Amino acid sequence: EGRGDEDVLGGERRTVPEPGSLDDTWTPRVCEELVIRCIARVTDTTVQRLASASATADGGQLHLFADEPALDSSQATRFVALIRRAGPWQRLPHSAPYDNPTVASFAQALSTFAASGRYAGADARRPPFPTSVRLGVPGPPLFVPLDASSSSPEARARPCTLLLIPPAGMAGTDFYRPFSASLATCAHVLALDLPGRGINAPFAPLPPTFSTPQFQALVQYHLPRHQNVHRQPVVVFGHGEGVMVAVATAAMVSGSRVTLVASASPPPLSFVPHSDDCVDAAGAASSALSFDPLDVPLPEVAADRTLADALSRTLRPSLANVHVIVCGGARDRDPTPASLTASWSRVHAEHLSRSLTHWAPFDGGHMYLGGGKGQAQLIEALTRLVLDITKATKQHATVE
Repeated sequence: EGRGDEDVLGGERRTVPEPGSLDDTWTPRVCEELVIRCIARVTDTTVQRLASASATADGGQLHLFADEPALDSSQATRFVALIRRAGPWQRLPHSAPYDNPTVASFAQALSTFAASGRYAGADARRPPFPTSVRLGVPGPPLFVPLDASSSSPEARARPCTLLLIPPAGMAGTDFYRPFSASLATCAHVLALDLPGRGINAPFAPLPPTFSTPQFQALVQYHLPRHQNVHRQPVVVFGHGEGVMVAVATAAMVSGSRVTLVASASPPPLSFVPHSDDCVDAAGAASSALSFDPLDVPLPEVAADRTLADALSRTLRPSLANVHVIVCGGARDRDPTPASLTASWSRVHAEHLSRSLTHWAPFDGGHMYLGGGKGQAQLIEALTRLVLDITKATKQHATVE
């Protein structure tokens, strides 16, 4: 069970070099061995166990986020950092594991990248995202339809809008593609593409100096483009550090029919009262958001975490008219389901004068929504929520 250089991979015993020392031809086979080695590093798992799991996975395709040991977002960040140092992939984007979520597909992508010298969308000299508004020049969108069906007139006419905020450092709209088949049939679904992600990949990530007021102004400018957001019930879903962005967004949606679904994150630090009985809640929030910049070498992830940390510490939104739902993975260790319940319950009275609901934990760890049973459970829960809101809206309209 030791993690030496000799490991059993695919039934063949051979030496697997340390990341950074490989000088072999970058074939898919060699890249797959490297991928397994790096996953073992960031998940503290033996290479033998990973090789065995890969051999028994569905169709031989070990999923990076759905199959144990599943990567969470922080581990995915370190994983990409290791890959970048291991060979000719210094410009490998943060989104690569999410674009190619199995060991085999990721290895193939690395092999192709090594041969061509390019990865689609990877450009270190990207211009800044236009954050100042000029008359007659609307600029690129921040909230985009999840897919073609979400941008149709029929979708825009649906009686509920769902805004999806991706977790920190992920591939924007692309991360939620699996959600479209179910959700796009009952809601007008939009996802946030921060600079550097999705359709905004040609732009550089937001700089570390980007302040909370600047971000709020940016969101406030882009939301009116989607008029339904201010006319219909709105559900804002955020996961992990994306919850801070979701809180800021929910507070800027006008009207009284706003639901915030906060997944796998404690409330903003600015919500936590500074009293002795809430020290542990503040500590949980601080632990979940704190990070060492040296551990976050990817600019998109660093930008997301800097923004999330700033929002958490400075947000002073009014969520008096927002219904908050808290959820997470059953096997998440930071934050645990119990700490989520405790931390949000403690800020309920002061900041959430409307209702606070706790969904039963979904199957999986922190990244339960990345695939497998947990993702299916979340999609089902969001679909049910949207349908319930739609039904209540129609009943209310009938009464009026």
